[in-house]
Amino acid sequence: MLGKCGQINSPTAAGDSNVATPLIGESRTMRMKATDLYTARVRVVEAMEQGLSWHEAAKRAGLEISQSTAYRLRQRMRQGGEQALREGRHGHPIKLRGEVRHWLEQTWKPAPHTPSHEIQTQLAQRFSLQVSVSQINRVRASARVSNPPPSAKKS
Repeated sequence: MLGKCGQINSPTAAGDSNVATPLIGESRTMRMKATDLYTARVRVVEAMEQGLSWHEAAKRAGLEISQSTAYRLRQRMRQGGEQALREGRHGHPIKLRGEVRHWLEQTWKPAPHTPSHEIQTQLAQRFSLQVSVSQINRVRASARVSNPPPSAKKS
């Protein structure tokens, strides 16, 4: 069956069920594997560095991206090398890892019900880290350490 722009919306005649079926609102970029996406991003930036326009560079790399995304990729690569183009965390660097994470785990083992706001204060004093209570709670949840609400503790 032919879909939008003549794309096939079902597996190939050979029965290849790994063919990505396009969804409404889904771009080709969204369907790429992470390694293919990384390679395409590097190609876009390298082509732009060689003088091609952002549009031509993206077209040759097979990416459907905006002008601002193309220039943002180029800036990221200039600042952090090719590694900066890999998919990963955006925004602030991860604060709760290494020595800090080890300290948290050692703190939670004997006293899993320590309130997150107290842990937040201890992190600020011990490591000079400003971490939100919600971030501490996310790390607690990923470590499967719970701190039940006060009403559940009174049983």
